[in-house]
Amino acid sequence: MPRTELTTKDSDLDQLVKELEERFAALEGKSNVEPEQLQSLRGMVDGLEAKAAKLEGHDQAISALQEALQETTRTLAGLAKVDDQVEEEEERTEEEEEHTNEEEEFEV
Repeated sequence: MPRTELTTKDSDLDQLVKELEERFAALEGKSNVEPEQLQSLRGMVDGLEAKAAKLEGHDQAISALQEALQETTRTLAGLAKVDDQVEEEEERTEEEEEHTNEEEEFEV
């Protein structure tokens, strides 16, 4: 799920929690509301707050994983570059050794 979708869902959930808290506060002030209704609404608000916190944690974990992946990609790119340089150096060394061997054979 893309990060923007998570952020949108987080803000939607945050808005819903705020609305429920406002409704809960308004109901607490009314005398004709049954305690069971208030308890049920409080349970919904608590559940949504817990889900919002969990989603935020997931969002942070995803961001950390994305950063780690980018760092790993940069490291691998650097290693590939070093490997190419080592191969080039080995080829040059082999060419120099061949050239030296040819010169020694010519001198003999």
